[in-house]
Amino acid sequence: MKQRLSIIIILTVIAVGTLYALDKTSNAPNQHKNGFKRMFLPIKASIVAVRKYDFSFHELSGRKGDSLFLMTGYPGEVFCISMDLKKMHSFKLEDPEIPFLVPRFYSLVEYPQITILGGNAEFMANGNLETGKTSKAKTFIPGPYGNPVKIKDRTFVMKMVDTTSLNACFVKMNDNGAVIGRGNKILLPLRDAGMIQSGMLRYDSISDKLIFMHFYDNGIDVFDTDLENNLPFHTIDTNVTQKIKVLRKGKAVSYAKAPTAVNGHCEIFDGNLYVRSKLKADNENNDQFFNNTVIDKYDLKDGKYQGSFYLPKTGSKQIGQFYFLDQNKVLAIYENSLIIYTLKTL
Repeated sequence: MKQRLSIIIILTVIAVGTLYALDKTSNAPNQHKNGFKRMFLPIKASIVAVRKYDFSFHELSGRKGDSLFLMTGYPGEVFCISMDLKKMHSFKLEDPEIPFLVPRFYSLVEYPQITILGGNAEFMANGNLETGKTSKAKTFIPGPYGNPVKIKDRTFVMKMVDTTSLNACFVKMNDNGAVIGRGNKILLPLRDAGMIQSGMLRYDSISDKLIFMHFYDNGIDVFDTDLENNLPFHTIDTNVTQKIKVLRKGKAVSYAKAPTAVNGHCEIFDGNLYVRSKLKADNENNDQFFNNTVIDKYDLKDGKYQGSFYLPKTGSKQIGQFYFLDQNKVLAIYENSLIIYTLKTL
C-alpha cells in the first residue's frame, strides 16, 4: 500500500506536468519550421453556439439523443446539456466515499447508469442518475492507471503503471474489477512511470481496435482488444522520438524539464482519427495557426493522412477537447466554455 501511495503522488504530479506541457509549452517549437506541410480539406467550421459557465468541464461523459452529459472536477454532479447549449440541468450523486477518487477520475454515462473510475483509487463507483444512489466495487488493478475506455461487454482498457518495475502497460478489466488481460508489448519498458509515453487512449467500435495517440512524439499505436498485434502509424510531423528525459530516485520519477507536446486531444468518428496537433506546418502562417485550432484527419484502416481543417478560436488559447456529435457538428470544451461548431464542405 505504501508503494502504491508513492506512485499515486508521482502520477498526480505527472498529471499536472502533462497539463502544463500540453498548454504552456505548446508554442515553443512553432518559432521555426517543423519540416512538414498540411493539405487542407475544403471544410469551413463556423461557431453556431457558445456558452460560458462559472466552472470548467472535466470531460464529456456520455450522450443520449440530444442530451450531453458532462462532468466538472467534482464527481458528485453530472450536468445534462442540450446540443444547442440552451438547456441545462444537473444530477446529484451520493458520495461513494472512495479514497483518492479525485483528482484523477474518469466517468462513463450510459443513461441512467454512470461508472466513475479513479486512476489512484482501489475502488470504482457505480451510480444511477435518476435516483442519485451510488455503490462502490473493488478493483484489482495492480497499480495506478489513467484514461480508461469502455470496449464491448462492459469491459474496460486502461494504461497502468506497474508499481514494482515503473513500466507502463495496458490492462483489461471486467465490470467486477478483475484484470482479465495485460498487454506488455505495446509500450516500451522505459521505467518512466508512463511519463515519456504519455498519450490518449481511444476505442473504435467499427474496427474493434484500440488507438493510443502519443503526446510527445508522432506515434499512433493501433492494437486489438486482446492487447496484441500492434500496427502503429504516425502523424504527419517529423517528431519520431521523444525529446524528453526523466529523473529517477528510487520510486520517484520526474521530468528533467517540462516536455513539449506534439499532439493534444484526439477523437474517433466514422472510422477516422482526428488529432488536435500542437505543431505549425511549414505552409501555415502565424495568423492561421494561432487564431485557430488545427485538426488533422487520418483513416484508421491504413493510417493515411486525409487532410486538415481549422476550428476558429474564441479566446487566446487552443480548445482543450473536441467531440464529433455528428458528421457536421463538433462540440469543443474551452476552459469554462462550451462551443458548438458546424462543418460545411465548400
